[in-house]
Amino acid sequence: MTAAWNNLYDPDVSILPTTHLYVKLPCCLTDNTGCDDVPCRDFGDPPCVPGNPDWPDCLKDDTGGGAIVLNDCGCAVPANIRNPAGCIQVEDTQLGMMGVKSVKVITMNGLFSIHRTFTDENGCFKIDKNYSGKGWVWVRFTNEFATIRPLLNWSKIKYLFPVTDYAGSLTLPFNNIHIVYKQNANPLSSMSVFWNAATVHNAILDYREFAETDGLTLPPANMTVVLSDAAFGASGAAPMLGSTAGGDPNYILSYLFNGYNPDNILSVVSLYLPDLWLTYTPDRPSDRISETVYHESGHASHFRQVNSSWWSDIRTHAIFNLGYGTIPFNSIGSFPDKIALAEAWGFFIGPVYADRKYGLNFTGPTRFKYLNILEGGKGLDCNPDLAVFEECDFRFVNGFIPRGLILDLIDDNNNDYSSPGAFEDLNVTDDVSGFTIPGIFQHYHSALGSLLQLKALLEPDLQTSQTIIDLDNLFENYEPL
Repeated sequence: MTAAWNNLYDPDVSILPTTHLYVKLPCCLTDNTGCDDVPCRDFGDPPCVPGNPDWPDCLKDDTGGGAIVLNDCGCAVPANIRNPAGCIQVEDTQLGMMGVKSVKVITMNGLFSIHRTFTDENGCFKIDKNYSGKGWVWVRFTNEFATIRPLLNWSKIKYLFPVTDYAGSLTLPFNNIHIVYKQNANPLSSMSVFWNAATVHNAILDYREFAETDGLTLPPANMTVVLSDAAFGASGAAPMLGSTAGGDPNYILSYLFNGYNPDNILSVVSLYLPDLWLTYTPDRPSDRISETVYHESGHASHFRQVNSSWWSDIRTHAIFNLGYGTIPFNSIGSFPDKIALAEAWGFFIGPVYADRKYGLNFTGPTRFKYLNILEGGKGLDCNPDLAVFEECDFRFVNGFIPRGLILDLIDDNNNDYSSPGAFEDLNVTDDVSGFTIPGIFQHYHSALGSLLQLKALLEPDLQTSQTIIDLDNLFENYEPL
């Protein structure tokens, strides 16, 4: 069950996972090429095997062949036990076992018999080849939308390859493979890396599905997503360097690495410049990781609607202010209006999509419910990742980024954006409603540089019962003191 790639994470192979790949007992009693394209069935009496007078028609007969046997992802198990097929799942700490969607699966039955496919939306895969003897299986966290690369322990060699799990070797039967990634809080464990990668991988696809439903611009294809434990204080960032022609890696060195460059690791990272940068957090709940991915993916959508020069200002601000910064900002290299605009979107879309995915299955007490985080005022914790009760003004991040403004443009305070339990910020007078997610985001183009400009663009779309004064009052409630 071990492999050299895994050992890059685990010098002590004794802590490698040894039970995350299982082969279920075969549900078919024969290896017959005549049943390649039909599912396994729970055989009745007489069993649907060669010798049965109805063979092989009984395999296709719902009454004579018994019930179709499903794997752990809910997909039909192929009847041919020589076809590599199965199910890949990740433990969602809030929702249970979930299929890992559209992830690359590599199988091998000898040096000249290597095959590749991707899982479907349920986490199922199948290789339409007959295997014999011994087979091997890998899972690589990549697809046409994103590739997850590890930057762990400042290792150059890890970063050169996508996160890849050598799941193990097996012999017949091959048709009901089950690979499971469970949360493991040990940061040195391969399983914790794979669990993080699988959670992030699914969240990237979740975001695309939600954004497509809402009619939003989707993030660029083929993004490089870095999973890192390098020196970086936040849970995520969206430098979008991989999707920027001639991207300057100075952002990585000055901000993400805090000037630290052991063994000139920047030279390797520069080969695959990051679009999204996510902190490796093996003990963080799935909903919190997903919310971060939704937030950063929201920035990736924003990036596609503006030009590279616009997004360069976002990176420059982070370098000169060590992140968002606070008032007063650095006298050079600061673009607080753009930061407030971009992050107002990120701090909106992350919780909204997390609420859409998890609903009441969120981490923590009621006040941490995702839309409560957007709506809550004094008396709520200023940091949703902490369980400490603090008295603070929850309208702002770092004193100038409006946390709940976008939601307040949409909700009507009587039916708070289809999420019972949230309540209006005590510091906000909100007499505005009726705007939509795509209706607001369409204005996030390269000519938009501030929230005040956004307000002007929204004025023509006010509901007939609302006035420009109502809109002015709402925006004024979100002006930094």
